[in-house]
Amino acid sequence: MTNEITDSLIKNLNKRLTTPLYGTFLVSWVVFHWKAFVILLFVSEDKIWQSTGLLKSDYLCKIVYNFQSIYFYISWIAPFILTYFVIWKFSKWFSLPAFIKEEEHRTAKKLVRIHEQKKIEMEETNLEKESIKKLEVVSEKTKKQEEILKSDPTISWLEEYKNFFKKYSNKDFNPIIESLYQHRGYIRMQNFEIPKEILAYAHSSGLINIDYGSNKIDLTDKGKFFVKNFTLNP
Repeated sequence: MTNEITDSLIKNLNKRLTTPLYGTFLVSWVVFHWKAFVILLFVSEDKIWQSTGLLKSDYLCKIVYNFQSIYFYISWIAPFILTYFVIWKFSKWFSLPAFIKEEEHRTAKKLVRIHEQKKIEMEETNLEKESIKKLEVVSEKTKKQEEILKSDPTISWLEEYKNFFKKYSNKDFNPIIESLYQHRGYIRMQNFEIPKEILAYAHSSGLINIDYGSNKIDLTDKGKFFVKNFTLNP
């Protein structure tokens, strides 16, 4: 029963002393009565007896409760005043403005971060728009090229014609001309045959049609274009 009462008192005392009000007052009181605490904790009773002729407890009472000294009244009133200023005034004058400034600083940093993030997002959006515009330009250009090629396929045929003669010579193309205009389009006859490589290229490139039944070839429009340019620039 006694232990429970003691524990309860200790808990309540600890709770009160750790609150800002009681804690501030206690610290203030200790500051104004520091001499009594130093004597209580660090000065032996023998030494006090030798120097004052008083017991330690009597000497402490004389220091703390010296009603004839003006300091006695100051040391008891000042902790109350200091506690009042620390709890109610100092927080209003210093702590609260400091807290407001700190929060303003945090808010300013957040706003800067948000602003910079928006700049990044804007730049990314602009880059994306530029990429889309470039793709649209390329797509439009490709579309126009396709329309031009549809209306005039000879533009692409001329490029193929040039590429053909980068790989093959006039001599390689001559068997096609000879077959069409000397051998009535036959692929092979006595002492004549179109080489397989040039025949395969001409057929796969859409220059000729092959009639396997008659073993003959005839020119497509593209093939006629090749022959025309070949004859003009042999």
